[in-house]
Amino acid sequence: MMNKIEPPTEEAFVLTQILKMLTLIQIGLGVVKMFIALDGFSDLINSLILYCSYTGLSYCMLIFYMFWTTFSIMTTISVFISDLGLLSSSTQTGLIMFRLLVTSVSFFFYVFAMYTAYRAYQEYRRCWESGAIQAAYGGYSSMGMGGGGGYGGGSAYRAGDNRSGYGGGRQPQNYGSGRSAYQPAQSSSSSRPANNRGGGYVAFQGQGRQLG
Repeated sequence: MMNKIEPPTEEAFVLTQILKMLTLIQIGLGVVKMFIALDGFSDLINSLILYCSYTGLSYCMLIFYMFWTTFSIMTTISVFISDLGLLSSSTQTGLIMFRLLVTSVSFFFYVFAMYTAYRAYQEYRRCWESGAIQAAYGGYSSMGMGGGGGYGGGSAYRAGDNRSGYGGGRQPQNYGSGRSAYQPAQSSSSSRPANNRGGGYVAFQGQGRQLG
């Protein structure tokens, strides 16, 4: 579930309101297309992506939206050309005319949505990179720069910030104070046998015991 983030700037607020209206319009287009044998399911998916983008101010989601909208524009052009060729030979002239109307409206909608999504992409990215959102939400990140929800990177980690132990207020703890540090045992030359002057191989010098 996307965490809702309020736009920190006036321009981001205006673009967010436009994206909300575009989402509702695209849902309506998708529903209408389903009744006239057009691909309306992709519009519903794109509206969901657009909803996630302005809810979390995620410019990464806007990249996905613009990518899929590009394919929608190419599909709309091909459908329009195909229906235009069927207009003179088809018996269902009213249906073809309505399909041409819907595809024409969809084309201009996609172009305007692409332009608005690109402007929102620039503004949302500027808000994340400038630290305006992190400053308003205490370093919270919700996929704005590609990360998951949580205390993310960038300017979210500030020196001297003592909230929840982040920043310079946190000092390393000394676990096990009072214990002496482990020191490996040092071999002493006095513990070696007297006949082992070279410090190499030591032969067994004890007495054997016969069994049985």
